[in-house]
Amino acid sequence: MAKQTTPQMPDLMQPMQMMTQFPLPAAALAPQAEIAWQTQKTLMQEWDRYAHAWFERRRDAAESAQRCVEHMRQADGGTAPQEAAAEMNAWLSDEMKRLSADAMENMEFCMRCFGLVSKGATSATESLSEGVAETVQNGSKSPPAKRGTKSTAV
Repeated sequence: MAKQTTPQMPDLMQPMQMMTQFPLPAAALAPQAEIAWQTQKTLMQEWDRYAHAWFERRRDAAESAQRCVEHMRQADGGTAPQEAAAEMNAWLSDEMKRLSADAMENMEFCMRCFGLVSKGATSATESLSEGVAETVQNGSKSPPAKRGTKSTAV
């Protein structure tokens, strides 16, 4: 039976150490960060619009339910049960329309957000690729040696 070992800290840090061997200048990462923050801002605007519309429908639902109860109370149940039933049916019909609008808006909201994130990720990746290519063209192809370390290049 094979002995299971727990990874040691140096093993866990190896990928990070490899990434830091080839540092990118901040200028190469700045456009990517700008795209990420712009995407975040747009997502927040979408969320605000979605939440506002949802709360409006919920407010309409509460007001409609209050009107329905008031009409049912005025009908007094015993004297005009058909009026109470009609009022309840009208409220239920309107509520189903609101719930349907909620479902449609939710689906559209999710699709807009997915599109924004997807577009942002694609733009950020393209921006980073361009920044790396520019860095390679403008600088040497090997990273500068760090002070106090020996070069292992052959």
